[in-house]
Amino acid sequence: MESKSLPQTLPRLIPADQVLPTMKSIIKQYQAVRESIIQDVSPETATFGNVIQPLINIDNATQGDIGIIAMLRYASPDQASREASEEACTLINEDQAAFTARSDFWRLIKAVKEGSAETSLHFEARKYLNKLFLEFEQFGHGTLQPEKIEQFMERRNRIDGMRREYNQRIREDSGGLWFSLDDLAGVPQHDIDRFEKHSEHHDMWFVRFSVADSLAIYRSASKPATRKRMYICDANNLNQNAELFKQIVLERNLNARLLGYESHAVYRLKKRLMKSPGNVEEFLTDLETKLLARGKQDMKSLVELKKQYEAENSIDEGFDGDTIFPWDYWYYARMAQQRRHVNQDRMAEYFSLQHVIKVMFEMFSEFLKIQFCPISPDQLQGSVWHQDVQAWSVWGDGEASKGQFIGYLYVDLLSRDNKYKGNQNVNLQCVSASDGRCQGTHVCQINILANRAT
Repeated sequence: MESKSLPQTLPRLIPADQVLPTMKSIIKQYQAVRESIIQDVSPETATFGNVIQPLINIDNATQGDIGIIAMLRYASPDQASREASEEACTLINEDQAAFTARSDFWRLIKAVKEGSAETSLHFEARKYLNKLFLEFEQFGHGTLQPEKIEQFMERRNRIDGMRREYNQRIREDSGGLWFSLDDLAGVPQHDIDRFEKHSEHHDMWFVRFSVADSLAIYRSASKPATRKRMYICDANNLNQNAELFKQIVLERNLNARLLGYESHAVYRLKKRLMKSPGNVEEFLTDLETKLLARGKQDMKSLVELKKQYEAENSIDEGFDGDTIFPWDYWYYARMAQQRRHVNQDRMAEYFSLQHVIKVMFEMFSEFLKIQFCPISPDQLQGSVWHQDVQAWSVWGDGEASKGQFIGYLYVDLLSRDNKYKGNQNVNLQCVSASDGRCQGTHVCQINILANRAT
């Protein structure tokens, strides 16, 4: 579908030097709304309209800027923007924690919860109220004394700080190993061409601990020693995060037990579909039982393939030939596919990234009755954080929604330094419209589809 005029202003990037001032301004707006509620409302007069609705309104008014700021730490190529985003997100998280620790607001929210005729509330309003009530309840209100709530908040802020440090190390990691061309025997030339070449030793290539580079070694390097070295070093990369991870687990457990929960898992599952660790364990056990038999069968065939290959190529690793080591799996799985005349590299030639995006949107259009209209580079000026980012406006195409504007979809699929390592859908801005449509001052959904394709 061709480009169309844009019915809603695209989100604008916030310069690095304006990230912190913008977030501080947002926090002041939140604080002003909260103080106004406290001054004007008592538990006896508390209603959804005078306690909860003002909080929803300020959420809707600021969520776009907060979403842009939070996104920068995960995707911006600019270090100053990433650092400012980290600091800004720390400020808003700490402010939110301080709000949830307030006993005066707990009394108001509890009064609304107990006094509201939930059947009279719209289901989204009811959901927001229940979510807010649970957040305050899980902060210790109703069970802990104020000093214990303060202790809980301090520990949670400390946990959040450790989580940010943990994830930042992963995002900014540039570790890898140097291999000679001899080490890289079997690796396709198009993969080798992606690796960094040593400036002095021209027969040495740097392979990063990224999913794409690691898989290139595991799937194709014919020397077991190369695959093993890559696997072990990759597994031990960022080992300084191990202690952080341990501390996060211990601190989470302490906070959960402070609230009277048996574990952090029990605490977290209050907000999940499965409400107890027992339910989760039962589900996983059932899944394991159903999958393990097939998995053992597949692994047995790979062991036989490995034995045959090692005998034919006079390979002796000095290990038990009946074992598929972790660094072996992808190599022999690829070989098994090739023996069934399946070649992933040859198949990939027919699936260029832009073709995959086009067909994916065609499928969504057919299944969901929506249309995607590309947004031109000129329209995107000032609204994208990297030149690789593309965007589409999304429109209804069903009988009841024909021509109705739904929102924007940004697509950021290519790998680059300092970008979040993973595949995810990021909610940049939620829809906020009293009638469910994007009209007038109402805002529509904005999402980011992110990946690390090479």
